[in-house]
Amino acid sequence: MGIAAEHQFANVTPPRRGEVLALATDTTVRAYDLRSLTLAGFAPKESHAREHVYVSITALSGDLYFYFSSTNSTDLDNTAKLAAGSTLAYANTYCDVLKEGNTVQFRINRQKDKYLVVKGSTTGTVIVRASSESFGD
Repeated sequence: MGIAAEHQFANVTPPRRGEVLALATDTTVRAYDLRSLTLAGFAPKESHAREHVYVSITALSGDLYFYFSSTNSTDLDNTAKLAAGSTLAYANTYCDVLKEGNTVQFRINRQKDKYLVVKGSTTGTVIVRASSESFGD
């Protein structure tokens, strides 16, 4: 990790009033546009080459299937997988899972990670917030 990432990781910010998202989820895939959203007091601008911020995601109820995307897509499929013994290959439908009751933290690139695509295992709630200062590098 570079100095900026280390600084952000070492300086976790608290949840701040007006800077926490509570998303209702269900078994429908939805893409949330992050481009105009202020995270850690900053909305990305096209003139900046790279802007990074750590975000925390908590699955309060039900498992959360998700990925970040540069396009507005809803092709996430939590049942998609490679057949046993097949050649390794990525697919746009594959996703990660956050188990109910857990929190994960990621450093996202605001120029690349423009959409948060989510699907719940059931009706639930997900908390999303910036957990670091923004940093342009």
